[in-house]
Amino acid sequence: MLARLWIAVVALIAANNLAASAEVFRPRFDQAALEMGKHTFRPIRVASPWYPEIWIGGLWYRVEGDTVIQSEGETRKIVKQARSPDGATLRWKGALRNVALLVEHVSGGIDLGKKAPDAVVRRLNLQTMQWLPSLASAPQPPAASQVVKAREGAAVKAWEEQRNKYRQAQKSAPMAVKPERGTGVCDLIVVEQGTMILSYLDLGVQGLMGRATLGFQIALIPAEAEKPAWSHWIDYPENPQERSPFSGSPSIVFSSSHPAVEPLTRTTTGVVVCLPFTHDLLCFNEKGEEEWRLSRIWEFERWNTGPSSGVWGMDRFGLEVQDNVTAVAREEIDPKVAEAERKAAQAEIDKEFREQKAAQAARGERFYKDYKAWIVAGPVRVPPLDDRRGEERLLFAIAKTRFPYNLVTVPECVIYQVHPDGGFIEGMTTLPRMVYPRPHLGIRGGSVWSCEG
Repeated sequence: MLARLWIAVVALIAANNLAASAEVFRPRFDQAALEMGKHTFRPIRVASPWYPEIWIGGLWYRVEGDTVIQSEGETRKIVKQARSPDGATLRWKGALRNVALLVEHVSGGIDLGKKAPDAVVRRLNLQTMQWLPSLASAPQPPAASQVVKAREGAAVKAWEEQRNKYRQAQKSAPMAVKPERGTGVCDLIVVEQGTMILSYLDLGVQGLMGRATLGFQIALIPAEAEKPAWSHWIDYPENPQERSPFSGSPSIVFSSSHPAVEPLTRTTTGVVVCLPFTHDLLCFNEKGEEEWRLSRIWEFERWNTGPSSGVWGMDRFGLEVQDNVTAVAREEIDPKVAEAERKAAQAEIDKEFREQKAAQAARGERFYKDYKAWIVAGPVRVPPLDDRRGEERLLFAIAKTRFPYNLVTVPECVIYQVHPDGGFIEGMTTLPRMVYPRPHLGIRGGSVWSCEG
């Protein structure tokens, strides 16, 4: 009897819990909070539009359209204002020793047939609120660059094809115009030594669709200087996915305030460059020396030797290529016999290397026939959990979709972890959802990604 009573009580409690759990949960976002470690961030309400403010030297600075506004620290009373010299919309990019760096911004779409407006890097003295001379950032390509000449030739050939089609359609000869080179700024970042600027060189023809990017340049302009202390030219990398020499403009005047893919990222080693269009990764130190280069990161796949050894690796298209392997002669036998054995062994090693490279190239050719891949977001800097141990990491979100796709691409997403010192891939993982092309967050020991629902 007692046992039956306990069963009845338990059943009654379970029924009440079930009824309570059936109630609709209504979230109260106005009472929500974000917790990051020991810090708690409560929600705040802001007026629309919201202009972010920068605190420097006891004063507040913000940009509204074409004007930089200086306000008092406590009262927020406006002290001084500085309007853009040509009335263009401004974007704050950083400050160095009481000098703000700003670039102009153009809203709306990109006209592929026209040159992008010059991206002037303006400097503003934050004490006097007076404009200083702009920074010189025009790239200087080497005269003997074969890559620049090849890309110019490909662009001219494509334009000639456009002219021929126009001549046949209009039954008249189009106006003959020579191609003209143009320059622009992809991005800039403030470092301790000064300002690093990533600029580009392109080629266009007035009245014809498309402009061809010829190459890039990274330069460091020291603080209180107007010209670069050093510059490094970057040839336009090989791009197996390129179907045409023409592309959109990589100019900073068209990019958003917080792009998903950061062209320039500061690390403990130097500045990591993510080139537009090809998404090749390069790292330059404070002296302008290239520390490492990692091209087409999405080509790296995991491979395994099998259940017997259980060795895992990551190589391009999942195929290991053993290069720089040298055969060594034996010492305990006749030197002539040892040298003959060494030559035969080296010939076998070289043959195996060529076969591995050929197999890898075949996989790459097949991949780019079926897939399109690109960096959709990153790099996201992830600091170590503890300053006394560990190192920061760089995370990239890679999108990959199959050809031909339907109305829109439906890509898969893989996160790659790259070591900032050596530029090698440490790990990768597949996400169950696609990462949105918008800014993301790196926190100590981890990262936060915005994904599709």
